This record gives sequence, structure tokens and C-alpha cells, in this order.
Amino acid sequence: MFPIAVREGASYAVSLTAQPTTLDQFCAVSNGQGLVGRADIDSVSVECHATSWGATRFSAANLPAIPGAFTLASDRNGGWYVGQSHVIHHVLASGDVKTIGPVVNDPAGNQIYIGYISGLAVGPEGILYLTDWRANKVWKVVADGVVSVVAGSGRDESVDGLGTNAGIPSPRAIATDEQGNLYVAEDSRLRKITPSGAVSTLAGSGLFNSVDGIGKAAAFALLSGLVVDKSGNVYATETTAGNIRKITPDGVVTTVAGSTSLGFADGTGRAASFDRPYGIALDDTGNLFVADISNNKIRKISDGGRVTTLSLVDANGPVVLDSPVAVGVSTRGDLLAMSSASGTITRLVAK
Repeated sequence: MFPIAVREGASYAVSLTAQPTTLDQFCAVSNGQGLVGRADIDSVSVECHATSWGATRFSAANLPAIPGAFTLASDRNGGWYVGQSHVIHHVLASGDVKTIGPVVNDPAGNQIYIGYISGLAVGPEGILYLTDWRANKVWKVVADGVVSVVAGSGRDESVDGLGTNAGIPSPRAIATDEQGNLYVAEDSRLRKITPSGAVSTLAGSGLFNSVDGIGKAAAFALLSGLVVDKSGNVYATETTAGNIRKITPDGVVTTVAGSTSLGFADGTGRAASFDRPYGIALDDTGNLFVADISNNKIRKISDGGRVTTLSLVDANGPVVLDSPVAVGVSTRGDLLAMSSASGTITRLVAK
């Protein structure tokens, strides 16, 4: 039945207004166009099938294979930042590549050597932020080849405070929310940095364990990837324990998925399992995508903590990724998956 009356002799066209968001399915209309006659129209049908993802090699001018790269982030203009040890490759939407580092300058013109890039994030204002694992600092790129310190004293101690008076030991992943707050993962703590540079501990006792709780009553076992949703909830991969954790703006920590035992299983919540989950990304409909390194898979987490595995294909058939360590969602809604061992990046498009 059409939602509105269509007169005899008029043309009609049936289309889907939305695709399923909680199931890995793609739906299409068959026989959706025609002319209204006197008889009932019973030839229109909707067919759904399991979603597959077309996999193609991502390439850009002057961007060779980049083994050892562990992080990537969309620049929000159709381009990407890729972090590789001591340098950042900025792949512009045009396909051109600019390289930042390993030697950069501070605003006063003093030279700085990037110690080790462990995380990249782009703020709502388009500024690139990075964590330096060896320098124990968080930087922001204020101009080509010019960086300034956001927070971190450089000392190997976890201390709340303002800017460089705070201690952020061995910072790993970094993410931003729409208000400009930064979230930084230490091994077993999640730190928050406000736009004014105030650093606090949002969650984590500092003990290397996997425990749900509130604030410092919770514990983490090697936080590696971070992403923030529109409500300010942080989702984090916990590599050693194999869990995906959720941290609310009030510091309430729960386990979204993962059995706390490394393995491979699709399922909901703790019925699912991962083997060294690392990078994590979020699409516009709230689905999470996880780079599951040792399973060589990209996993999807939909509403309710339902975990499924992306089916990847190219012109030759099924595709197996090589230790995917990072995943990102582009401005077009497709995915990029980066394999650290081979240094290749694969573009994934739902089909």
C-alpha cells in the first residue's frame, strides 16, 4: 500500500528511506517503478542480504608503504593524517602528501625532535593533536612544522594539573569531543584535558586490571584506542584484556563487549571475544569499528553491544587483512584499515 493515494495512470517509484543500522544487512527494492493500473500492485519487493565490504588498496601520490605506522585520523576535509614513528604523513583530499617531522619547531623557533607518535586526533576546529609516547607530552600542530605543548611535564608520572604542570606518562591514544576536550589513554588510566589545559583523571586506578566501576575505582589493562560519541561517551579498546570499554562523562566505566579472554567469537556483550583489539572508530549512526589485530579482522559493534565481523571482498574474492592496527571513518562514510606489519592501507566500502 502506498502511503498516499496514487491515481490510475500515474507513475510511482518505491525507495528505501534507511538501511538497517543494527544488523549487518544491505536491502534493495526490486520492481520499484511503474504505472498504476486498475489491478493491485504486488510485484514490488524488498530483498536484504548480508553486507559485504569492497576492499581496495588506498594509495596517494608520494605515499609508499609505511610499515610501523600505528595510527590514523581524518582531517575532516576529505584527507587523512597517518602517524609513523617520528613523522606524520598528511594525505590531502587532492592526493598530495605533506610530511611533518621528525624535527619540528616550537612557536619560538626552537627545534624539537618528535619522540614517538602514539596517537593522532583532529579537533572540531580542525587542529591536529598528537601524543608523544617517549616525551610524555601532548602536542598540537599550530602551523606547518610548528607544534606547541598542550599538556605534559615530560616526567614519567601521572599527575593532575594545568598544562605542563601535569604529568602524562607514556600517553597512547588520543581523541576529542565536539566541545574541544581531549581524552588521552595511559596504559591503565584515562585522562581528560579541557580547552584551558586542565588535566584530570577521568577513570582508572592505575592498577593493570580490567574492572568496571566509577572513576578511580575502575581499572584498565592497556588502553590502545579511543573515540568519543556525540554525547561525550568515550569508547576504548583494552588490548591485553580483549575488551571494549565505555566511559561516560561522569567517569562510569562499563564493558561494552569482550569476554576478558583473548579469542574470536561474534556475539553480544561478553559473549563476544577479540584478540588484541587496538584501533577504534565511530560512524555517524553510532556503530563502532574495531581493528582486531591478531584475528586479522575488522569487527563491528552495533546497538546493544552486538559484535559482528566485516566480510571483505575484492575482484578476486575474500580478502584477509594483515594485522590491522588502526581503523578510521572517512567523511564519505567508508572505512580505512591500516596494517602495521606491511604498512598498507585498505579502503573498505559497504556494498
